[in-house]
Amino acid sequence: MAVETTAPSRHRRRSLKALLQLPALFPRSTTAVSFTPNPGPPTTHISLPEDILHEILQDLSAGDILNLCLCSPHLRTLLAPELYRNMHLRSSRACQSGLNLLMKRPELCGHVRKLTLRPQWYLSWPTPDSALDERWVAKMVRLVAPGLTRLRTFDWDGTEMPPNTLWRTLRESCPELKELYTNVGFGDLNPRSELFNFSDLTLFSLSIRHGLPDATLFPVREELPSALWDMLLTRCPNLTELTLCSFSAGQRIFSIDRIVEGDWPQLTSLTLGTFGYNADFSLASQPPEMPLFLAKHPRLSALRLSWNFRRWMSPDEDPVFSVALPSTLEEFSGIAQQLPTTGWDNVSTIDLMCEPLYAARFSALCAALKAMPMLANLEIWVHVEPNMTAHAAFLRDLCDAAPRLEDLHFMCTTPFGKKPLAILARSLRSLPYLRSFALTKGHRYADESMRASAVRIFRAVAGPAAQTQLEQVSVRWARAACRNHLKQEGTYARVTPSVVAARSAGDHVNARDNGKGEPGQDPEIEAWERGLRAVGGAFERKYRFVLTAEN
Repeated sequence: MAVETTAPSRHRRRSLKALLQLPALFPRSTTAVSFTPNPGPPTTHISLPEDILHEILQDLSAGDILNLCLCSPHLRTLLAPELYRNMHLRSSRACQSGLNLLMKRPELCGHVRKLTLRPQWYLSWPTPDSALDERWVAKMVRLVAPGLTRLRTFDWDGTEMPPNTLWRTLRESCPELKELYTNVGFGDLNPRSELFNFSDLTLFSLSIRHGLPDATLFPVREELPSALWDMLLTRCPNLTELTLCSFSAGQRIFSIDRIVEGDWPQLTSLTLGTFGYNADFSLASQPPEMPLFLAKHPRLSALRLSWNFRRWMSPDEDPVFSVALPSTLEEFSGIAQQLPTTGWDNVSTIDLMCEPLYAARFSALCAALKAMPMLANLEIWVHVEPNMTAHAAFLRDLCDAAPRLEDLHFMCTTPFGKKPLAILARSLRSLPYLRSFALTKGHRYADESMRASAVRIFRAVAGPAAQTQLEQVSVRWARAACRNHLKQEGTYARVTPSVVAARSAGDHVNARDNGKGEPGQDPEIEAWERGLRAVGGAFERKYRFVLTAEN
């Protein structure tokens, strides 16, 4: 069973020893929560103010909180609300163990604020998830629902939408439920579904499940039930996040034209799609009210438009959403043609993974990125041309256009050998704020290992002209014949020997110190790898090695 808390910042995580030492910095008070550390003298007594405890817990992983719970029964009781706040059951096995636990220990149900269920998870990798009767999952949720009195978020990610009775039970038993995620597979949407009887939701997400096989090049857009629109447009005026999209555009897609009727003053995040070509190769027409709709939502900070251009390249211009997008945006996902050349001063995240970018569009992209002075996170899919001179020029222009990047994901699903990788690695030197770099590339059996690619990148950014203090490199091998198109993946985090020793001793370590250390010290790399072997099935391993000039 996977039980998760809020994801901790990689720059703020504290160790168990740091947590136990913190109370000495604060005076005792009548509102303090007291506990006796174990092991330790029976007379040792530490008083920890409850607000300080909760502040610290926000930065701890579920594993860290679990370790604290193992210190003593009192701590386990004290920390249970944080440990079970977010139950993320990310497999069939996790759903079985997690729901059985809630049945056996109903007192834990009152701690659950978010419940995520992913039976028969399509992203299970490198081996497929085990089969599980999703009706049993829904039945178990109905049985424990009366105890889920503090449940605020319910996320269903099964092969099909759950039975209608589950939605009615959740609505009647969970008074604080305000956020709903669900998906559909092949089954038709019930126009009288109990799902559409909720009111005053703040988040709603309806999507078509990933991984459905392509049935046609041009699926007919499916009208959504009028009861759904009545719920969203009439009874949910306080929506902050809304998603209506398809992740299997070759099987079925939704018609979302009525979205322009919405007026949600608090809306901050909107995900729509999939868009693409009609059967006559025209683009789906834009509702004429779209500019007015966007103008009515001045708080919109995240806009994601899903496109399906995997089979054909998108047009040079985008008439579908060629409107003045909000200047308040901080995050945008779509195609490069939608990026403006002015007015996006607040944008920090851009995702351009809908289709590969070709050389003819590189200049326009770099010009658009220059208009985003706060851009820190970029995901980009590039078709690398055989001309290495042009490849190097594009990378140089890209880094010049976005000099404040902190996280960069560079994907190239065509063969990507040592020479283009060396050019890419050297270009990263000009990004002084870069902390995390991810490379997804097409795989050939003659390619070097993932570790060798990561070492090549670390060594390149550590050259004499480097300004970058790169902390983490991720490498993914894409191959169409593999499950989820992924052959292998690895993550390599840079630490110094002093950091490793401190972690072993339980001392507090600031992640910003990673890779610095004392002069003359060789940094160490903590590696995690998993994938599919050519022979022998799946593997997963963790290990550590020293990054030297020779390796």
